[in-house]
Amino acid sequence: MKLTAIFLNFFLISRLWGTEVHCRGTDGPTPFTVVPPPNQELIKTTDSITSFVILEKKNQLAYVGSKGHLWLYDLQNQSELNLGKFRGPLASLVDPDERFLVSGKAGLVKDLRTYKDTTELRIPNSADPVFWYQKELFLLDKVSRGSGGNWNVSFARVNSDYGTQVRHSCQFSLAKNIEVGVGQGHVFPFLFLYGFRQQKGGSHVDLYFVNLISQSKNCDIRLIAHYRDPIHGKIVKVTQLNDARDYAIQTDQDQNNLLYDQGNTCRYFNIPSGTSYFPNPGIPVLLNLNRQKGAGVFALESGKYFTIDRTVNLELTLKSHVWINSSSPDMYMVFKDKGNNFRRRLYHLGLESILGN
Repeated sequence: MKLTAIFLNFFLISRLWGTEVHCRGTDGPTPFTVVPPPNQELIKTTDSITSFVILEKKNQLAYVGSKGHLWLYDLQNQSELNLGKFRGPLASLVDPDERFLVSGKAGLVKDLRTYKDTTELRIPNSADPVFWYQKELFLLDKVSRGSGGNWNVSFARVNSDYGTQVRHSCQFSLAKNIEVGVGQGHVFPFLFLYGFRQQKGGSHVDLYFVNLISQSKNCDIRLIAHYRDPIHGKIVKVTQLNDARDYAIQTDQDQNNLLYDQGNTCRYFNIPSGTSYFPNPGIPVLLNLNRQKGAGVFALESGKYFTIDRTVNLELTLKSHVWINSSSPDMYMVFKDKGNNFRRRLYHLGLESILGN
């Protein structure tokens, strides 16, 4: 697909640049409806699982086992193939053709057609994969503050076929009292950022896109939304959902701590304390980890949730231990075996009960 077509398609589904958002929400939090948890189907793999991704088009599971080997598991016929040693955990990012796997720690790209390591990523281990475009991988090094209101964005573009790497940085300026955070749910070619300034009565929030295919020293940065009404509390995390149509803003409040902005309506929700994130920003389903309440799975559109009655595995905070499909109501989670903290098993859960209205 040509870049012009990608831009046109993105503009059709996303909001107009600089939209002013009136997002007071409701008088109180929108209550969730609890539903029974789905059955947990064990995926019987040869080895314990330390990290994994699902290849949805191929209906395959790729995982790194306890001995550092990469395995390819066919979810339909339960056959398994050992692809040899693989350094580091799998990053939760797969290219559109499901050909390349990325190591989230060692800086490595593996080709599933040849079963060979193709590229060493000469960037800091802290760099985060952002998105793929065809055979090119974009990785964010960091977003850092300079003097005054100046900010710097450092990133890299890696061609997985030829191993060529281009590092680039650009700068932009905002008001000195604005803090900037890296959002979640980037959509090619835009890095998603949010800015906020905390004042009496709450936080004022702006959302931005930075075009990563621009080669200018000055960032091609665009204001996509300005929240006119203050949002309760300090901003903790902002996620772009449903391919840049919706936004979830999480705060540090005990009540009304998640604002779900769907463009034509805004709702506040109460999310339990603990660690919360969206395993797949394309799907508005939030995972919450709470030691007392377990692992809660919350669907924002339907307002339904269920809780998994298991001892919470803190490793679920790693995205490499949770996966939600984009094209089907399927969720996969890694849990430790009861009585064996070294054995990690993968379970499949159907999400039909919370994704339906």
